[in-house]
Amino acid sequence: MEIIRKNYKPEFLVCPKCGEKLKYIYSTSAKTITFTMGKKMYIKNLGYICPCCQDHIYVSQTATKFALPNIHYSSKICFMIYYYKLLGYSREKICDTLMYNNIQISDRNIDNLFNKLDILIKTNYTNLIKSEYETSLEEFKQIRLSIDLISYNKKRLIVIRNQFTNVIIGCYYFNSIEDPKIKEILSLYINKDLPITNIITIRKDDVFIPLLKSLAPNKTKFNSFLKI
Repeated sequence: MEIIRKNYKPEFLVCPKCGEKLKYIYSTSAKTITFTMGKKMYIKNLGYICPCCQDHIYVSQTATKFALPNIHYSSKICFMIYYYKLLGYSREKICDTLMYNNIQISDRNIDNLFNKLDILIKTNYTNLIKSEYETSLEEFKQIRLSIDLISYNKKRLIVIRNQFTNVIIGCYYFNSIEDPKIKEILSLYINKDLPITNIITIRKDDVFIPLLKSLAPNKTKFNSFLKI
């Protein structure tokens, strides 16, 4: 199978501190990721720096969101495994189920991916949110978020990152997009009083995007993840 190669620049190429145009410095990561239907892509996340400030490396949130840290399977595949594990599927049955989508994975890897996502979902993010927001405000005088919504068989996974540090500051599992707890959780991250200048998220959703916009300050700009 042919492996597609893609390079991703930061979604913003202007320094948020001084307004200078960012310049490429080096690739911050490069790995082959397996996606649903068995497609493989070699993804390079290109790091850019401000030639004036020279104090921060900016990366692509799109490239970052494709897979969880140190994982070579897409976040969607990890979520599928999590879903089937909750249904009580054995490792062998999950492997067989994924094979129908041309996804080859060992039964040993099933447990590994489930455990890594399970840890993220069960983490208490209260202190991390506070710490990451304080860091953003101190250094950049603003907050920028990356919010991914992953769907599978009506279940939803929301992964929230600090755009500036690329740190995962939230990972939540919901039974449906109508779950009222989604608004409750998102309210921990987004409100009218916070200087949230930008949110990068999915391209469209009749419920999720309007919900984000209803919580965010009126001046918050919304951008979509780049297309694969």
